[in-house]
Parts: sequence; C-alpha cells; structure tokens
Amino acid sequence: EIIMTEEIWDSNQKCSVENFRVSQPLPNTLSLSDPITELSRFTAAKKLRSKLHKLCGKHGGKVPVLAFERWLGRCNLIQEKSSNSSEKYEPLLPSTKWFDDAFVKDLIRGRFYETAANDIVSKMTEYSANLTEELQKAEKDLSAKIAVTERKFSVQLAIGKREAKPYMVINQTHYKKLRQLYSRHQAESNEKFNRESFDKAVYCTLTRYEALSGHGYQAALPEHAFDILHSRLSVNFECFASPLNCRYERYCSAFLDTDSVFGSIGSFFKFFPTKGSFEANPPYVPEVILATVEHINVLLAASKKALSFVLIIPAWKEIHAWQKVMSSPFRQRKQCPVLEIKANSHGFCDGAQYSRQDRFRPSSFDTAIFFLQNELGAEKWKVTDEIEKEILQSLSKALELSTQNGVGNIEQYEKKNHKFVNNNVADNKKKNDQDINVNKR
Repeated sequence: EIIMTEEIWDSNQKCSVENFRVSQPLPNTLSLSDPITELSRFTAAKKLRSKLHKLCGKHGGKVPVLAFERWLGRCNLIQEKSSNSSEKYEPLLPSTKWFDDAFVKDLIRGRFYETAANDIVSKMTEYSANLTEELQKAEKDLSAKIAVTERKFSVQLAIGKREAKPYMVINQTHYKKLRQLYSRHQAESNEKFNRESFDKAVYCTLTRYEALSGHGYQAALPEHAFDILHSRLSVNFECFASPLNCRYERYCSAFLDTDSVFGSIGSFFKFFPTKGSFEANPPYVPEVILATVEHINVLLAASKKALSFVLIIPAWKEIHAWQKVMSSPFRQRKQCPVLEIKANSHGFCDGAQYSRQDRFRPSSFDTAIFFLQNELGAEKWKVTDEIEKEILQSLSKALELSTQNGVGNIEQYEKKNHKFVNNNVADNKKKNDQDINVNKR
C-alpha cells in the first residue's frame, strides 16, 4: 500500500519560531553529527543493550519492558539539565556515573531482588560511561559516503557499499517527507539542496533513532487527532517529536544535532514560548512527564499572552506527575472528569511507522488528556464537551484502521510486525540484483 505524504505530515501549516525564546544550541557540540560517529554510537548502544540482557540473565531474569529506554530518557534529562557550555555533551548514552535509583525500581518491578538490581545498575552505569568516553575520544571522519538503494516501497542507506551492514531502511513516503523538510529549512538558510548532504543527514537521523529503539515509547498522535487539535485549538507545534513522526514543519525533539536540518528547534526543556497553542506528548517516562508538567506550569505562569498546551500522557495515577498536573492552577475543566480513554479503545502512530508495514498501533495503556492554559489562552481556545468528544473519536479512528489490518490489540501488532521485519530482511536479500543504486544516476 502506498501512503501519501500528506497523510504523515501537514506541509501547509507554517510556524515561525522568531517569537520563541530557545536556549539552544546544545552545549559546545552543535556541529551536526556525521555518519561514522552515528554508526559508532549505534554500535555502542547495541553493546549497552546486550550488556543489560546478559546481566539480567546472569541474575536469572529478563529485561523488563522499556527499562532500557526509560533509563536512557532519565539520564538524558539529568545530563541536559546539568550540562554547561564547557562540557562535551553525549546526546544518547548515559555519559556520567550518575546512579539511577528509578532504574533499580524498574528492575525490582521486573522481579529482581534489590541486591541484584543494584548490581546490574552499577555495572551498566560504569559500562556506559566507558563506552561514552571511547566515543568522545574518536575523531570525526567526514569523508564517509552514503550508498542509497531505492526499491518500490523503501529506501536503504548504508556507509560505503550498498550491501554494507548495518544498513538503515526507510519507506519511500517518509524519505520524501524528510526531503521536503530538509529542502524547506535549507531554503530558509539560503542554501541549495545537496543530495549527498541530505542522504548523510537521513542516515544520521535513522541511525540515532534506531539506536534509541523503543518505538512504542516514541508513538505519536494520529493525523486525525492533530487535525482536530489544529482546527479547534489552533495547534501547529509539537513539544515532543522527531523528523520521522512530526506532523508540522517545526517541533521540539530530543536530538538537535541530527534533527535541526529537518526543522527541530531542540529540547522542549530549552524552549520558552510566550504565546501560541501546543501539543505535548512526552515519552512515557515518569520523570520526563513530571519535568514536562513543571516546565509547562512555569511557562504559563510567566506568559502575558494567550498560551495553551494539550498534554497527552498515560493514565498512571500513582506517579507524582499525575498529582502535579491534577493540582496545576492552569488545568481547565476541573469541574469535569479527566478526559480518559481505555487502552483497548484507541491507538497511536507507531514510532517505527517509517519502516513498518502498518502505521497505526493499539495503545499499550489507558490515555489521559489535559488542557493547560493561562487565562488568555482559555479565552482564545475554549475547550468544550464537543471538542473533547471529537478528540476521543479521532484516537479511536487509529485503532479502527489498525483493526482493519488484522491487528486488534498490542500483542497482535507486535507479532505481525516482527514477522514483517524478518520477511522484509529476507526479501531485501533476494532483490539485490534488481536494486537501483541512486549514486550511479
């Protein structure tokens, strides 16, 4: 099935960032990433993940779901907040020897004894710091060439030769989307489109997000929901996105060094808008959700203009972030029940939609939606029962589309896409003789 580019992003919505105060660039590093460095980082991330599996196996257990990704998310948050311009910033891997107590708790919830959990986290912390040190010592190599192989539905990118592994795969629709984003922002900088630079940028972004993995953890609202948010509340900016799943041309993302050429303005926590209407769907990491709520509260308290946030989070009522958002002075519709939708009644766009057969996935958790607005924002973008109903219907639409493809729950989705990925890899090998090497054009 061919997906139209218009389905995966809204190219008509313009968003000027001139009125936004952004505390960027990244500390001392913001030269753009390069393919060799990203491949090294990808390899290091695989080693780190493998280390966790081995340590958990040694203690007689398995890695709890998303424990690794949540650890990365928490460490990135800590490193970002504590970094300064004199430090070299590692954007993905835990680079300090900060001991993450929440990582221990995740392991204990996975039925590890506390002593075992502490041992695992200590060894992971040390190993990651060593891997990061090796990465930072390596010199940049800007000479790498990207071999691009186009097929009917997908594009494969590799360093050097097209058969080289590991190669990155993206579907044609998302590849076209990235080209549109790249061209648009190159034009803003008065630079001409350069195919070689573009393919290097695509390779770096794909490699970074593949290293992060946890695609359900990177899920986004479906376009049906964004269309409602835009038409009803004038939302045209995402506080947590990536070039691969963004709906609009401008957004915040975790990795400015790979994503800025595709329109990212960097971390939400270094973003200080004073007006506008925004969507915030942070990674499902309790500490990151809490930091998001706190940052939104600060922004709303400081603004003298109309400012609004639609916050989408899992309905985890036991975490501190839930209490924080419930008690926010900026939460609207306090007289009404919290807008919630059961996991089996809605879906999202998968974080790996750029390489998978199906774009939509059933939700893993119940979802809650909050509207945080200052007084002027509440006046300008009044939230009504009708708007809430339309949002719920739009989220249900994603599940309907997923069900039409033979997927009614999250277990079926993962099973189907695991089979698709394996078949696709085998199919790629058979088609090598039919490939079109774009570099030869």
